[in-house]
Amino acid sequence: MRCGRVVLVLALLCACTATGSNESSDDSLDGAARSYPATILPIKSFPTASTTGVPRDQPLTRWDGPLTTSEADLPTTVVGGRVCDVIDGYRFELQGDQQLRIDSPCVVIRRSSFVTKGETSSLVIQAEDNEQLDVDQSTFDGGPLHVRGVQADYADVTVQRSLFVHFGNAAIEMSDRSATATLTVEGCFLRETPGWPRDQHVDGVQMNAGGRLEVRGNTIIVAPFGGVPGDYSYVSNSAIGVGATLANVGGVSIVGNLLAGGGHSLYVEEKDFRMTGSVTVASNVFDQRFFSAGPLYGVLYPDGVPAAIDWSGNTWSDGSQVDLDTALQAAA
Repeated sequence: MRCGRVVLVLALLCACTATGSNESSDDSLDGAARSYPATILPIKSFPTASTTGVPRDQPLTRWDGPLTTSEADLPTTVVGGRVCDVIDGYRFELQGDQQLRIDSPCVVIRRSSFVTKGETSSLVIQAEDNEQLDVDQSTFDGGPLHVRGVQADYADVTVQRSLFVHFGNAAIEMSDRSATATLTVEGCFLRETPGWPRDQHVDGVQMNAGGRLEVRGNTIIVAPFGGVPGDYSYVSNSAIGVGATLANVGGVSIVGNLLAGGGHSLYVEEKDFRMTGSVTVASNVFDQRFFSAGPLYGVLYPDGVPAAIDWSGNTWSDGSQVDLDTALQAAA
């Protein structure tokens, strides 16, 4: 394996130093994905399931309070001059259509676990009254029905050093129709395995509208097929899907990530609306564990790509360059 081109990416991954996760798993390949070629070993300096999520030595208390933050008696901290409610060290065992509703003005979630066996839109959902949501070192398991992890439509959200599995439509999703909110995802590990319901489209990170998207220093692994390998009626969408479908999307920065699988690795698409800010895709590694051509259909969805996209320093996992022309080519 040629690793010279990977050095630049690894230098960007300052957010990959979490102390561990309560989940025990194989960081390299899901058991259900082993029927695919695995000629490229994972790059261990990117986030893994064991370096993200709830730290292994963190005790968790089962949450038995209300599932609306404004109704809960929570401690507070100050973030950027703002007083924020804090959820720290809890295990949420959600049932049926239960989800945690974030309706306090500012909420910080730290070192907490969210699991469900039920069916709802997301494990954590941002309500209109929220103005800031920060998530750090937390674990999200969408269970057998593959429920979204975090869904936000109104205000700034930052997710760091967190672990997402079984997330179906998206691990983290924003659809801010005001096109003012920023979504930041940094130093996380996102992995979707086969078995999601067929009507789910499956993206790792998704933005349909918003002020800015920052995705940096993450590992995002999305199995190409939801069932038997080769069943093209049951495929995933992308590792990162940015489509101006509900309103404009401002700036986009996708930098220093390890991206594997999906129908396409990336959608950066002006569809019904525009991308009004700069669009940068730089120093990412497109992993070849599923196919030598990376994702199922091609690295970058070719329709609606902004004319001024800044594409630079992106590589395959063997270190060779992936230029924009290559990214736009359909996989064989």
